[in-house]
Amino acid sequence: MALVNFKQSTEAKIKSAPMADGTFYVSTDTNKLFLDISNKRVEINANTNITYTLTKSGNTITLNASDGNKYNITDANTTYGDATTVASGLMSAADKAKLDGIAAQANKVVVDASLSDSSTNPVQNKVIKAALDGKAPATHGHGMAQISGLNEALAGKAPTSHTHTTAQVSGLDTALAGKANTTHNHDAANITSGVLNVDRVPSIPATKLTGIINQANLPSYVDDVLEFANKAAFPTKGESGKIYVDQATNITYRWGGTAYVEISPSLALGTTSSTAFRGDYGNTAYQHAVAKGSAFAHGMYKITTNSAGHVTAAQAITKSDITALGIPAQDTNTWIAMKGASASAAGGAGYVPAPTTGQQNLFLRGDGTWAQGPVGPKGDKGATGERGPQGPAGIGLPEIAIQSYQPYDSNVKIWIQI
Repeated sequence: MALVNFKQSTEAKIKSAPMADGTFYVSTDTNKLFLDISNKRVEINANTNITYTLTKSGNTITLNASDGNKYNITDANTTYGDATTVASGLMSAADKAKLDGIAAQANKVVVDASLSDSSTNPVQNKVIKAALDGKAPATHGHGMAQISGLNEALAGKAPTSHTHTTAQVSGLDTALAGKANTTHNHDAANITSGVLNVDRVPSIPATKLTGIINQANLPSYVDDVLEFANKAAFPTKGESGKIYVDQATNITYRWGGTAYVEISPSLALGTTSSTAFRGDYGNTAYQHAVAKGSAFAHGMYKITTNSAGHVTAAQAITKSDITALGIPAQDTNTWIAMKGASASAAGGAGYVPAPTTGQQNLFLRGDGTWAQGPVGPKGDKGATGERGPQGPAGIGLPEIAIQSYQPYDSNVKIWIQI
């Protein structure tokens, strides 16, 4: 293999690179060509007046410059064989293909052929598959017979929903024997504390009551009630807080401080604002009010009333009901058009002929037509006014003047002065 290399870099890096005979350099920033030959770096195109040629004789490569300089490189050919595990050499095509099949940064991986609890190597797929085939799915079921001892354990258990007799609950019958029923009664002698509702206290005859009831235990509305044969028997001076009853009239009074005042003035029966309405009258009015009739939609009806005057039935009126009253079933009037008068015949009453569009300012004539009114007579001629003053003299030019001697006269006279 010829020891000639080609490299590229910037010119500054090429000039600072170590000498390497047989190396061509191409600067990427200045497009210059350099060659290391005979331990010297030559810029080939630095002088455009010098040309270079390469020649080879045996193992010697010579760079010939047109200025007479020559630079020699010895071409040392070396033969290499394929690389082995013990000797360096060239890579075979098979090894190159194998190398290309290895990913970058890849390492040698050892794959185990069996499961292990200590190895950190990966395991062959078929080994894992065989191990999983011997396992149950994550979600699976079991029959009761597949669970050892389950049937025997369940045989000694009661169902989730079950009952017990009181005898099966230890000590329950004894505990219940010392308890009262949920609904039960007590004798009065057994009630030693608390307050009873009034409705729970039985009725007690007054003869059974002895002693005096504390006034604080009486209702607030209970006061002394004093009864007398009549009002004249009342004390001369009464007491506040007491009620006085006149047994002769059953009217009650209270002491007003200076005289007895009737508590509830009695009302006499009557129909005025100061009397009470009689109960039998009120009952009659009430019975009349409750004897209601029936509701009907608006319309014309034949009605039926009860003894109270309320409508209890209604029947819609028909045409036959109206004709039965003598009212004709059809319109009996005959309508004809207006008949116009003429010079020889009188007209007749009837429908007025309808005016057509544009006849809004016409009037109906006696002959039955719409016509324009006649023009009125011409008015009298007005009086002649006074003659006006004479105008100033002209400038000597022909003059034409128009003069009317009579105001509002349409007969204008024209005169010409020259």
